[in-house]
Formats: sequence, C-alpha cells, structure tokens
Amino acid sequence: MKMILLLGINDVVEEYAENVLKIDMGNDIVYYPSVTTHYTELGKYVDIAREEEPPVITTQSLEMIDVLLASDLDFEVVTVRRYDNEIKSRTMTKEDVIDCREKFDFEPRC
Repeated sequence: MKMILLLGINDVVEEYAENVLKIDMGNDIVYYPSVTTHYTELGKYVDIAREEEPPVITTQSLEMIDVLLASDLDFEVVTVRRYDNEIKSRTMTKEDVIDCREKFDFEPRC
C-alpha cells in the first residue's frame, strides 16, 4: 500500500483509517508533529517517515502538510469528512495538491 497523508477532523480520520483502510491503529498511523515541536523542526518528520515508512500519516498542521509536500516522500493525499452520518473521501495525488496549493492557495484539509 502506498503511503497516505490522511487529513480531516481527527475522529473522522481515525474512523476512516480503522473501518475503510483497515489499518492497525496502534502501529500503522502516525500523528505529526508532536505538540511540542517548533516549526523549524518539522523537517525531522520527513526523515522519520522515510525511515519508518508508516502506512498512514495524519496532521492538523498546514505547515507540516507543506513540509511533507516539499519532500521526496511518495504518498497520496486523502481528505475525509462526515456528511449525514456517512464518511466521504477525496483522494488526490501529491502532485495535484502541490499544483493546487501553488495556483490558488488550496486548503487540502477541507
């Protein structure tokens, strides 16, 4: 499975990861960055992801998203939202998200 950057409200992200992606929530999803991380240290998470190759990365930080997009990591971006008790998802390539961020300040978390 290709690495996934999974975005959205945390409870929806976790429900989607567990029920749709069928991942082991204890081992296969990582939450970046830690709450004590300064923005100048965000790049270390690229190195960690490159080494550990987690199936799913999730974050609430737009700065972290931009650092991941600028990296050489290979992943797709999945954004999830709940509509009328149903989880809907949108999947985009990393390249498409980068293009949209550059062209019109696209918000990938929505």
